Formats: sequence, C-alpha cells, structure tokens
Amino acid sequence: MSPEPQKNFLNRIYSQDPASGTYVIEASLNGYLDVFNKWDPAPFERRDLDSHLKRFLEECASDIPLRYPVILCFHVPHEKRDQAKEDLICSGIRTYFSLQIHVVKRAMHGHNRRAFSYVMTSVVFLLAAFYLEEVLKGNVLLKILQEGLYIGGWVFLWEAMATVTFRKNDLRENLRKCERYRDAEFRFRYVP
Repeated sequence: MSPEPQKNFLNRIYSQDPASGTYVIEASLNGYLDVFNKWDPAPFERRDLDSHLKRFLEECASDIPLRYPVILCFHVPHEKRDQAKEDLICSGIRTYFSLQIHVVKRAMHGHNRRAFSYVMTSVVFLLAAFYLEEVLKGNVLLKILQEGLYIGGWVFLWEAMATVTFRKNDLRENLRKCERYRDAEFRFRYVP
C-alpha cells in the first residue's frame, strides 16, 4: 500500500494527536485493574498484561506501521480516577514491554548461536565430503557417504541463512513493536 492511501486508511481507524500528529490507540477500561492479568499474583509493576489488551495492542501494531510512534489512551470512568494507580499502570506497562524486549533479544542471541553452529557443521560436512573425494576411487559406499555429506553440508548452510534472515526478521519486527509501546506516551481520559 502506498504511503498516502495507507495514511488515509489509518486516519479513518485511529485518531491523531492534534499537536504532534501521533496516532492514538484508545482502550476503554472499567477499572485500572483491567490492564493487567487478574490471575498474575505479582505486584502491579511486574504483572503480565491482560490477554485481551495484549491481543488488541498486537492488532494495532500490525495496523500502524512501525515508523509512526503511538500514544496509548485509556478511557476510565471519572469516579475511579486515581493518579497513583495511573502511575503504577504506566510503570507496569513499560516494565512489561521492557521484559518482552529482553526476551526477544535473548531469542535473537540464541538464533545467532544456532546459525553459527549450523555454519560450522556445514563447513565440517563440506570439507569432509571434499577430502573423501581423494579416498573414494571407486568405492560405492564411500561415494554414497560423500554425497550425504555434501547434501548435509548444504542443508546446514541453508538453515543458517534462513535462521539469520527469515526467522530473525520476525524477531526484529517484534522487538521494534515492543520498543514502540515501551516508549509510548500514556494518557488517561475520564468518561462520565
């Protein structure tokens, strides 16, 4: 989708902050506790987000391109207004996404280690197959082993490339989404 029609589409779905032009993701809450998983016994600043809110934020993240920052605006009943709880919610959401960033970075590091081991295995297989060429001289079983080593070497090399390019791209995108939410501005609107 070209940038102009995409922007028009986004403007129909999401409101924009008049001052900055930043897209605003709005969510209604019956109470402040709706943000967090009710079954998580951890303190609010370390609590997991509610599964419905997580799914909603994931959908919004897929709608709004990563190049645009966002504002998270929570609509709360006016009679439940509590500044201390709002501060806890902001801190808890930032902590949640900071933890997600840590998890994604750890997964990326694991992908790098795995890709390196695949490359090393590939090199060993391909070198073994190359040097078996000298030994073969008509032995059918060794020729089959050599072909298997060549195939295995190329498969491990392909797996290393797929890990570094395709699978790691998904993690990079997830990392950028989490960073965007961690760095988002939080607002609270009070409804009668």
